[in-house]
Amino acid sequence: MAAHSTRTRDYFLHSLHIFGFISLPNFFQNSWTNKLHKLIVRQILFKISLLVMSLQVACTFIYAIHDIAEFLQRLLESAAIITYVTEAIHASFRLKELTDLFALQNRLFTVSDRKIYGEYLRKENLEVNILIVFIILTNLGLVLETMMPMSERTLYLMTTIYHKKHPARILPLHLWTPSFFDISEKVPFIIVYLLEVYAFAVGMVAIFNVTVLQIFVPTSLVAQYKMFAKFVQKIGMEHRDRLGENIFYTNVSTGEYMTETKLLHDWTKNITMGITGPNISGERVRRFLEFRAWKKKKYQICYVKQIILRHQELNYVMSKYHQVMHKLSLPSAFPFFTTLILSFYQLAYLKHLPWFYCTKVLIEFLFLVGGMFHFTTQSEMLNYCNEIVNRSVYNSQWYNAGPEVKKNVRLMLQNAQKPKHFRIVDGMITINYKFMIKLWKAAFSFLNFMKMNGQL
Repeated sequence: MAAHSTRTRDYFLHSLHIFGFISLPNFFQNSWTNKLHKLIVRQILFKISLLVMSLQVACTFIYAIHDIAEFLQRLLESAAIITYVTEAIHASFRLKELTDLFALQNRLFTVSDRKIYGEYLRKENLEVNILIVFIILTNLGLVLETMMPMSERTLYLMTTIYHKKHPARILPLHLWTPSFFDISEKVPFIIVYLLEVYAFAVGMVAIFNVTVLQIFVPTSLVAQYKMFAKFVQKIGMEHRDRLGENIFYTNVSTGEYMTETKLLHDWTKNITMGITGPNISGERVRRFLEFRAWKKKKYQICYVKQIILRHQELNYVMSKYHQVMHKLSLPSAFPFFTTLILSFYQLAYLKHLPWFYCTKVLIEFLFLVGGMFHFTTQSEMLNYCNEIVNRSVYNSQWYNAGPEVKKNVRLMLQNAQKPKHFRIVDGMITINYKFMIKLWKAAFSFLNFMKMNGQL
């Protein structure tokens, strides 16, 4: 898991550094390279990218507002920009909390079952690859849109709403500019076009880093609970290895154990020190009986204490992750939900668009809906950790154990009743399937409203 956490940190921090969201000290070998990167990227390009995105938002409310269909399309893009870039910038201000979370993950996450670990690692890699494909397709669609033949509607919008002297020159993001400055002139157009391409790269990094936290940490955390559950199921049972020999677990987080032969040898290895003659046999018998008593009465208590400690460690990581996600979601929750609802309107407006624009809108819709579905599924997965623990307790033989073991098991079950869903906006919204259905209903209500007003 150490390599896994290091890779997570590399994905998250290095991409944020390269595109100017944060500035990592001594990232490059030469000090002058670090200073140059900070000057060019952090101080110039990143701020220009934010300016470009701000002008696009201003353009939405100054120009596009005169046509409801164009306004809603550009509002969707603006809300998406606000959502992901704001959350990425917010993450940069909470860099220490994120690195602490990664360090905690690195310290506490272990591998006791390689089959479970491999299963969730493959799932994690698949989710990351799907995310990258959708990010690239979404941004590629915005760029290719400027190279496609213009429809009559686009020509009308460029001349009447955006007041372009050269309507064939279309930027990926429409920007607000003063009336005396025509951005469609050749030189300004090329410069701004290149800056917008860089802004797209910044946006891709923002989207990736906002989403990657919802993949790496929860997926590996559920894997940890799955591995932990295999040890919970062994409460009240005799523990044996593949060869059938009795074993005694010394660390349930890693699955380390000692065989009965080895433990009994260690228990009696110093028996001859200071003892002579016939007393040796008596001492050997005493030690052996002492071992048998420990095995029968004390080992299960020691084992369950390890279980309780491991459960507390995993719950602590869970609570830290919830805290981080709650703080990161504060500025971006409502812009994201707005974007999601607007994407339904765009989908319903496909009949008015050429085939390429239909494809672009469909990709954006699938990306946003997929993002919401993934976020909800991850929230349900975290809450499913309770069921994993509960089920493993019921499948164990806890009823064969002593009173102290039963007491600890009862405390663990009580702790596993607390819901672990994501809660955002100061706990007002719980992310689960019920909330997602309510959001879909709100989106369809919005569509019906637009239809009644003759906008569809």
